Amino acid sequence: MLRKREQDAFKLALCLLVHGHVGGVVFVFILSLALLAAAMSLYTFQVEA
Repeated sequence: MLRKREQDAFKLALCLLVHGHVGGVVFVFILSLALLAAAMSLYTFQVEA
């Protein structure tokens, strides 16, 4: 299950994607940022553990 914040971010990205080509570019940008943030949090979690 996604956390609330991640669900909101996904919905926002989806809305932007629906709004056309510019939205598609922003969607890809947000998606890459989200993946980067997820990788960072996983990495820091492993380091702390």
